[in-house]
Amino acid sequence: MIRTPHLAALAAVSLVALPALAADGLESAKFAGAWKVDLATNTQVFVPADQYLRRTSESVVALDSLPGSPTPSVNAGFSQATANLPAFGDDYTLAAGGSLNEMTFSIFNSGSAASGTPTPMTAINAVINFYDSNTFAGAAVSTPLGSFGSTFSFGAAPLAPGFFTLLTVTGITGVSLPSSGPVLITQQLNPTGSTRHGIISIGAPVVGTTGGSDFYQRGNPTPAEGFYTSGTTPLNVSYELIVPEPATLGVLAAASLVVMRRRRA
Repeated sequence: MIRTPHLAALAAVSLVALPALAADGLESAKFAGAWKVDLATNTQVFVPADQYLRRTSESVVALDSLPGSPTPSVNAGFSQATANLPAFGDDYTLAAGGSLNEMTFSIFNSGSAASGTPTPMTAINAVINFYDSNTFAGAAVSTPLGSFGSTFSFGAAPLAPGFFTLLTVTGITGVSLPSSGPVLITQQLNPTGSTRHGIISIGAPVVGTTGGSDFYQRGNPTPAEGFYTSGTTPLNVSYELIVPEPATLGVLAAASLVVMRRRRA
């Protein structure tokens, strides 16, 4: 990845490493279950933590930096004050390219009192963006390769302080992922009912290649946009990206041709 001098200076900022729990640093995080939203049908499903299992995907996993199963294990939770409208992200080289149709990401409701008394999170409004990481230059981000938005309402299962949840979105359209070169993925998850929120991380991705031990963040007015290191604890923001099997795309194309021929007939 190309790093500008401005970003290099930001990368020198060192956050507090585990096991210390600090206002601007890393925290322990417990799993509270998983949510799934289908954009095509606008339906939402919740799976409690004790029932959650990572499925074996029938499609191609382009990136997997999610914690494991059956009990997701993380190396850190990281957060910023919700009032600063923070965005988080990371850069990865994907194992495969294609049209994104499913993505899982995380949100962490901090238990730190640095931004006020911690409160349960009841909903989020998520915006996910994908960038060519080589063109990223400080505050002047390039035009996204693609983006999508979704909402989650936690209803009777609000996210308690100190816990994280995994959020899966299906039915995604309009996002084409490259098969080579680093991709910067950013998430701005605007929550309701949380004083401080962020992401969870694992030590290294299972599928795909990390761009390094640093991670992306920005806020208004702080932190300044850029990549930051996390001391001795590598932060790899947790994502899973799913694209269709090439064979599946071939079947869909063939089916489309059959329909066209019938119409012409």
